Amino acid sequence: MLTGPHLLSCTERIQINGSSISEEAFAETFSRVFNSVSQEPPLSLRGHRMAQLVALMAVDYAVSQSVDFFV
Repeated sequence: MLTGPHLLSCTERIQINGSSISEEAFAETFSRVFNSVSQEPPLSLRGHRMAQLVALMAVDYAVSQSVDFFV
């Protein structure tokens, strides 16, 4: 599940079965996604927005965790 805005920590924005992503997994996922979208070409986003990055992170993390359903 992807939610926003966060109340206490960015990690609460990405959850699986009601449990927030760990800080370590959040950092790893952020690094992987940010490096992916920062490549020139083909994926170049100037002025990354947090909401866009977190949405991509949520999808990336959900796929890595083999979820059956994503909201």
